[in-house]
Amino acid sequence: MNGECEALYRARVRELGAGREVLEIGCGPDSAARELAEAGAEVIGVDISPVAIAAARDRAAGLHTVRFEEMDVEAL
Repeated sequence: MNGECEALYRARVRELGAGREVLEIGCGPDSAARELAEAGAEVIGVDISPVAIAAARDRAAGLHTVRFEEMDVEAL
């Protein structure tokens, strides 16, 4: 995704997520959980990778409306 598309995508994520409950499946490097939480969403992020979960927690440190769980979403 180029820079302009990325900016439009992120703006749309914030707009649509504001005030909602969001389940983000896959919290890797392109996670939108922090932006969603900053826009007012309650976010649960899940990923099978403990490394991805740790990185997502670091990126969202200090935000109280986002949490991350290590799990295999195929088990839901």
